[in-house]
Amino acid sequence: MTSRSPGYRPTDDELLDLVLSVVAEQGCGTVTMDQIVASGQVTKQTLYAHFGSKDGLLIRLVGREANLMRAIFDDVSMPENLDLNDPTASLSAALEPFFNHAAARPLGMQLLADSTAPRVPGFDEQVLTDAVSRIMSIFQLGDPAQDEAAAHRRLLLATMSARAIMSGVLTAITHHIDPAVAVRTCATFIIAGVSAAYPAALPTDS
Repeated sequence: MTSRSPGYRPTDDELLDLVLSVVAEQGCGTVTMDQIVASGQVTKQTLYAHFGSKDGLLIRLVGREANLMRAIFDDVSMPENLDLNDPTASLSAALEPFFNHAAARPLGMQLLADSTAPRVPGFDEQVLTDAVSRIMSIFQLGDPAQDEAAAHRRLLLATMSARAIMSGVLTAITHHIDPAVAVRTCATFIIAGVSAAYPAALPTDS
């Protein structure tokens, strides 16, 4: 850590910032406390004092990233001025905050995608699926409250689209792809899939 006054006590967030990179790079399932403190920026004693154990540290670390991402998901909605002639642009606008957040916090995104990371209550793939399901209101799939087939279509599209979005985000941060390019490509892929599977799903001017 940078030089501080003798009585300075680091905050939990400062400590989490210090350990994020090594945990994300090593993986939650294999990282050790020795690896975490190897940089010399923080001691085991300090981490144990703040988080109690390695598991406690990992839960707090993953939980923080999950809360940040959850806030993005909770705000996902289609733009008010929906361009019926360009649904890809509208979908891109809805997904842009997610891709931008992932680009700004690639290590956090990598951590959330780690299959060995501790599961955080209230945050899993269903959160993304639910957010995408709200986006699916752009498509004319019938009323899911009245039509079971429409409900199934929306669920299938939301689940498959959520997987495509997550794959797109991870590919973008791994290969340093411009978020604007990544989100437009992902939106184009989803719109093409929807229109191919359900030709009548896209809104029209008529």
